[in-house]
Amino acid sequence: MNDAEIIARLRRASPRFESWWRSTTDASPDGEPPALADALTDLAIVIDQLLDRDKRGELPALLAVVEQAYGCGTNEQRLLVRRHVLEALRESCALTGASSRPLEALLGPECRAAWADVANARTGRSVPAPNLLT
Repeated sequence: MNDAEIIARLRRASPRFESWWRSTTDASPDGEPPALADALTDLAIVIDQLLDRDKRGELPALLAVVEQAYGCGTNEQRLLVRRHVLEALRESCALTGASSRPLEALLGPECRAAWADVANARTGRSVPAPNLLT
């Protein structure tokens, strides 16, 4: 799955993400292709919002796309998901004092394992993170 396909799947999975992404890309220079890193940064913001109020049940569908992108993606895509989604959400939970358990319960197995690695890295535990660049 290429970057554009991941973005398209995220847009189809969530009206809120679609709206957020459209407002972001409308402000981008014309002709510039959408960047997966930008989409994932926006996604983390949308997921954070949906954790508080997901009236349409969009969160499971979004996280299923994230799981697929992380589980089947290239090493670069996996690194982007880890950095721009998982690490950003972990940091948001830490800064706000919000429990990460509701999110953890919705993550797929690959993302849940990466989430644990991110948590261990934050706390200084010596659990090696996977080398995604090999």
